[in-house]
Amino acid sequence: MLTSFGILFGFLFGFFLKRSHYCIAGGLRDITLEKNISGLISVLLIIFIQAGIFFSLIKLGIMPAADYPNYSLLAMIIGGFVFGIGAVASSGCISTALVKVGDGRITGLITMLSFIITVSSVNNGLLSNITAPLQI
Repeated sequence: MLTSFGILFGFLFGFFLKRSHYCIAGGLRDITLEKNISGLISVLLIIFIQAGIFFSLIKLGIMPAADYPNYSLLAMIIGGFVFGIGAVASSGCISTALVKVGDGRITGLITMLSFIITVSSVNNGLLSNITAPLQI
């Protein structure tokens, strides 16, 4: 039941984002380029709503609380920096790539495949030897 609700909600939310061409990274970028904070407000609104739903489902016992392992602060900082470089190089983050794929643009598909290949290589492939020492 919960999975069906999640799929339905995800489909509706994705449809809304596609129709509005909303991009979280673009909204945050507009803070610097256009001195417009509406992107920040919308991102914070999304985070607060998601957190409210998430913790409500846990409190009601509908969803079990996740057991998160300890994360390396150094790995998160380096990973965030590398992700930012990749997002700038590909002209957007994963949400921008999804919008481009939805529009039928090949650049979005190339970006999506690049994300998939990179994540796979960092977790289990060639780059896993480099990232393993960063983990606790």
